[in-house]
Parts: sequence; structure tokens; C-alpha cells
Amino acid sequence: MSFFEYFYNNFNLIKLKAPSPIYKKYAFHLWLNRLNTNPDNIFSSVITLIVFSIIIYFILSLVSFQLAFSLLISLLILSFYFAYYPIFYTQVVRIQVTSEIVWIILYLSLYLKRNPNLENGIKYVAYYMKGYIATDFRSLLYNLETNKFNDIESALEYYQRRWFYLSPDFVYAMTHIVNIKYKNSIDDINKLLDRILEWVLKKSLEKSQIYVDALKEPATVIVSFLVMMPIVSLMMLPIISVFLLNTVSFYFIAFSYIIILPVITFLIIQNFLSKNPFAFSVPDLSLARDLPKPGKFKIGNKEVPAIIISIILGSIAVLGIYHLISLAIKITFIPQGFLNDYLNIVYQDRALIYSVLTLTLPLGLGLGIGSYYYLTSFQKVKKIYQIEEIENEFPIVVYEFASLLEDGYPFEIVIEKTYYNYKIIKSSGVMENFLKTTLYNLRRGYDLITSVFDPKIGSLNLYPSKLVRESMQLLVTSASKGPEVLSKIAYNVSTNLENVDNIRYNVRKILNEIIGLIDMTSRNLVPLISAMVTVFNNGVVSMLFALAYFFQLIDQSFGLGGGSNLFNFVVNTFNLYNLIPPTFFEAIIGIFFIEYVIITSYMSAGIKYGFDRTMTSYYIGRNLLFGTIFYVTFSIIGILIVYTVFGPYLPTNIQL
Repeated sequence: MSFFEYFYNNFNLIKLKAPSPIYKKYAFHLWLNRLNTNPDNIFSSVITLIVFSIIIYFILSLVSFQLAFSLLISLLILSFYFAYYPIFYTQVVRIQVTSEIVWIILYLSLYLKRNPNLENGIKYVAYYMKGYIATDFRSLLYNLETNKFNDIESALEYYQRRWFYLSPDFVYAMTHIVNIKYKNSIDDINKLLDRILEWVLKKSLEKSQIYVDALKEPATVIVSFLVMMPIVSLMMLPIISVFLLNTVSFYFIAFSYIIILPVITFLIIQNFLSKNPFAFSVPDLSLARDLPKPGKFKIGNKEVPAIIISIILGSIAVLGIYHLISLAIKITFIPQGFLNDYLNIVYQDRALIYSVLTLTLPLGLGLGIGSYYYLTSFQKVKKIYQIEEIENEFPIVVYEFASLLEDGYPFEIVIEKTYYNYKIIKSSGVMENFLKTTLYNLRRGYDLITSVFDPKIGSLNLYPSKLVRESMQLLVTSASKGPEVLSKIAYNVSTNLENVDNIRYNVRKILNEIIGLIDMTSRNLVPLISAMVTVFNNGVVSMLFALAYFFQLIDQSFGLGGGSNLFNFVVNTFNLYNLIPPTFFEAIIGIFFIEYVIITSYMSAGIKYGFDRTMTSYYIGRNLLFGTIFYVTFSIIGILIVYTVFGPYLPTNIQL
């Protein structure tokens, strides 16, 4: 059960019936996305959260109106998100389905070319694939076995009512695939399946091109106004603290930047990504044997829980948290009216040691969160890239098969000649070991099927790609039909694989400009500008105190009122008694920076890979680790420069 399902089913403390229009809308989306809840639970849980938010607001408003108001706004935004999530999740399912159908049609096509039985083809896809449609295929087969449907056509017709709202293209393709039973020859079946696959791929590319054309402007607006502008506006925080803190509290500023702005940005980006009509899914990793379990990574043959490393690195943040709590306690226990004591605390807080100490907060959080996401995904991503490389080069091998089979060579000789030809074409290609191992097994006396598919010695054990496995299964099982027929099948397989690879390449090519912009924002601009804001904040505070101290020295030099008149003039003019301690600002900037690296990484992975968890985790982990080190390093360098500039003009302890 997902978090959202758990929330809807357990947080409905106020039991209500959803109004008819709302009930129907939720019921329709639950029918499509299969969330395990019901419309009444969704409506009741959202109303419960809203009522809970209002109660919390009235209780906290007795202590601090602005703190209560900030929390109320945050909880109301959260309520809206929970109310909207079932509709949004339908969009997520739609994207996953549009990516899934390319592979389903491809695998179904490869299977039906060697065994033109649609029910067995659906069984094959249901067994070997994961995803929304594959789950429906398993349900369809169960209903056939329990005689809920009389035949495969009526079963497909029933499920196509739902598939139509998720992917009309898939429904169209399946209605034509059913027609293979009316074809008299295997050539006619192959032509039909090739036409269907070509059409699906063509539609996918067309949708992606339309999407990218409409994507550039919104993506630029999101990066400029929802990401960069809030970060740049952080530079105004020291000015706000000087002039506006009589009316705007620090709590409101903190809530706005740490909760409200990131949540609004995340919701808009999610809505933006939900309109993506197509994203190639990453290869299925179920055939890979050496991957760590979820939440772990491998060192040699041992699996290590990533949370251990994450906690160790995250514990760095304790230093910054300790300082901030100590500072808050000091300020809390200042007697009312002792403004000079407060000003002394703020002055001491700008010391170099405290600025660096506070940077351990984003350093620990960034390294802790980033390491967990990276360690739990980088080995899987490495395998994903390996499989993609295999699938990119496999059409070359199949084309060589087809050319040699056309010349009349038996399949065993074809393997040998392809091996030597491949070494010339791709001197260090990833498919060399496949051909070499297959050839080695054949020379040891094993037959072709054993040489390729045996669980212990088979050459395919090195290549955890379902696409390669199914393609080889089609070729090997067709070997008995003679070189001429097998050559045609090999050419056909090679063409299909090249078409899929070309579509994947073209889709990613047209997305590269947008992805490059967002990647640069996530990995470079967000950390750099956040570091600049941190340094600017520190510089403004140091400048104000340097100015006040300079006028104090003038007072003392000329004997103007005991050294306090001009000093008090500066303090009152710039409202320094309301100045927020600089390390509090550093904490806001640091947390805000981490949130926005995560959000922009999520956006970048979402455009390229849809809502794939592994790639999203990898992007977040990689960018957060790099960005955190970048941010902290540049912040320290900048703060050192500030202290080099203002240090000679400020004493260790200011005398008021």
C-alpha cells in the first residue's frame, strides 16, 4: 500500500459522503489508475486535514499569528495536493502506459512471429514484463481461465474500454493484432506485425516532437521564475530583515522559502511532467543477477545498507543544528527590552567559526540524502546503461546474421563469421563476449540452444536484456526452417530493433536541449547562486556592523556624546535591533538549496525517463552530492573573502 492509499484509508476521521460530481470524478480516475481506495475516503481525508489545519491555526495564533498563518497556508497547500493526487496519478499511469506499449508491441511481435497464437503471446508478455498493461494481461488470462470470458477477443474488448482512456494508440494496435488469426501465411503475419510496430513507433515520435515544441517555453519559464527567481530573491532577505521585520516575522520568511515556495514549485513541475505524452522507459532489470536488494549497495560480494552511510554523513548536520538551537535559546532568554544584549548576540553570530559551523547543516543534509539516493541507484543505473548499450549494438549482430544466412551458411558457421566480422566493425563492442562465448560453447560440442540459453554456460547469461533474449529465441527456434527463411526473419528482427533504437535516439535527441538547460540549473546554477546569496548575506551584515563601528570610532575620536550618538543613529536607521542572526539566514538558504536541487533533478529525470524511480533517485543523488560540495566550497571561499575585506574594521567584541 502506497503512502497516499494509507492516508486516504486511515486519515478519514470525519466520515463524509463525497458529493455526486466529485464522487463520479474520483471514481473514474480510480478505475483508471487502480489506487486502492474509494471516493468517500479521499473526500473525507481531505476535509479532515482542512479542519485539522484550521484548528492548529487557531491554537498557534494565540502564540504567533504569522507562524500560525504560515503553517495554515502550508497545510492548505498539502490538502489541495492530496485532493488532486488521484487525478495527477492517472497522468503518471498514462505516461507509463505510453512507454510500456512500445515494448509490449515489440515483444508481442517477436513472439507471434515464431508462434502465431495471440493467447500464448499475451501469456508471454504477462510473465516476462512488468507494468500497468502487463498486470492487466495477467488479470485477463485469469478471467479467461475462470470462464468469465469465452474467448480472447471478448476479453480484450472488455479491457480495451479502460485502455482507451490511457492510450488509444494501444487499443488501435491490439484490434489489428487480433487479425493475425485471419492470415494464411507467416509472411502475412510478419507484414501485419511490422506495420503495427512501425505505426506505434511513428506515433510515439510524432507525440514527442509535438511535446518538445510545446515544452521549451514552459520549461524556460519554470526554470527562470519558479527556480532562479526565488533563489535570487534570497539576496533580499538581509534587506527585509533590516526594514520589514516590524511587520513580517522571521517565521513567515522561513515557512515561505522552506515550505510554501518549494511545494508550489514541485506541484507545478509535477503538473508539467504529467503532460509528457511519451518517455522511453528504462530497461527491465529483472534478468540481472548481481544487483543489490532495494535500499542496499554492493561492495565486492557484500551488500551494505545505504542508510548506514547516509546517517554517518548526515550526522555532520548535528554541528550546525546544535549551534542554531543554542543561538535560539540565547535569544529566547534575553530579558525584554535588553536590545543591546540582542545586538551583541547577532554581532557574535557573524563570526567566521559560526558561519562555517552553520554550513555543516546543508553539508550534512546534502551528503546524507544525496548518498542514500546515489548508493541505492548507481549500480542499477550502471546496469541500465550496459543493457542500453547492448541493445544499441545488437541490431548490428543480427544484421550480420541475416547477411551470412542469405549466403547459405548454417547458423553455427554464421556465429563464427559474425564474431570475426564484428571484431572488425566494433573493435571493443559489448557484444563481443556474447559471440565469443557462444562460439566457445559450440566448439565444446554443445548445441545452439544450450550454447545460448543454458542457465549455467549460456552466452545470454552475460546480457540481462529481455529484448536480446527474445530476439535470439526467435532466431534460434527458427533455425530449423532453413537459411533462406531464417535470413528473412533475421533481416526483419534487425529492422525492428533498429527502428526502436532510432526512435529512442530521436526522442532523446530532441529532448537534449531542454534536459541540458535543467541539468545545468540543477548541477551548477542552483548551487552557485545559493553560495552567492550566502556570501552576500554575510557581507551585508558585516557591512552594517562595520558602518556602525566606524561611526562609533568617529564619536569616540571627536568626543561626540561618549561614542554613542552616531552609532545609535546607524543602529536606528538600519533597524539593527531587528536584524536576524546571519546563521539563521544561512540555514534557510542551505535548506532551500537542497530542496531546489531535488526538485530540478526530479524535473530533469522526469522529462527524460518519465517517473522511473531508479533514474529519479540517481539524478537526485548525483546532483545533490555534487551540488552540496560545490555550494559549501564556494560559500566558505566567499565568506573568507568577506572576512578579509571587513575583518580589519571590526573588533572581536563590539562594545555598546
